[in-house]
Amino acid sequence: YEEAAAQGIMAGANAGRAAGAATRGDPPPAPFVLGRDEAYVGVLIDDLVTRGTSEPYRMFTSRAEYRLSLRADNADLRLTARATAAGILHDVARQEAAEARR
Repeated sequence: YEEAAAQGIMAGANAGRAAGAATRGDPPPAPFVLGRDEAYVGVLIDDLVTRGTSEPYRMFTSRAEYRLSLRADNADLRLTARATAAGILHDVARQEAAEARR
C-alpha cells in the first residue's frame, strides 16, 4: 500500500500544479519528477516504468543504488528546495524545515 501511496503523492502534486496553472491561465508546468538519486519514490517509479513487474512491487532499499545518501535524516535537505521550486511546498513549511535543522 505504501507504494501506491507514493505514486499517488507524486500524481497529486503534479495534478495540483497543473490545476493551479490552468486556474491562472498559464501553460501546464513541466512534470515534477524525482530521480533515482533523489528519493526512494524516484526508484519506485523508475522501476515500475522501465522494468515492469509480474507481481506486487515492494520497495526494498537494496533496489536503490544511491541508498547510502537516501536517508530519512537528510530528506529535508535533499527535497525541500526541489519542492519549493516546484510550488508544492509553501515558504512557511520551508522555513520550519530550515529551523528544525538548526
